[in-house]
Amino acid sequence: MKEKTEKLIKWSQSNKMLINCNKTKEMIIGKPKSDNIQLLQIDGRQIERVSRFKILGLQLSDNVPWDRNVEYICNKIKSHPSYISSNSLNGLAYHQTT
Repeated sequence: MKEKTEKLIKWSQSNKMLINCNKTKEMIIGKPKSDNIQLLQIDGRQIERVSRFKILGLQLSDNVPWDRNVEYICNKIKSHPSYISSNSLNGLAYHQTT
């Protein structure tokens, strides 16, 4: 893992991109091979390991379910009355959009 981290740092430096360690998160997706996985560090700063987070409107989690994502998107749609009324004009009832 250390080699991949070093490769990422080198790539970001050569592309003049700064890694913001305060915003960077680490997530292990799926069942890890070992329970003793070392915490990720970049430039001596420990990166927060999370089990879920939101990025670009997607709810990601380490066990890869999509139910939170679907629920989130449905709630967003329900909160926009113009979407519901425009669909009802197109022959869709409200319950068909949930």
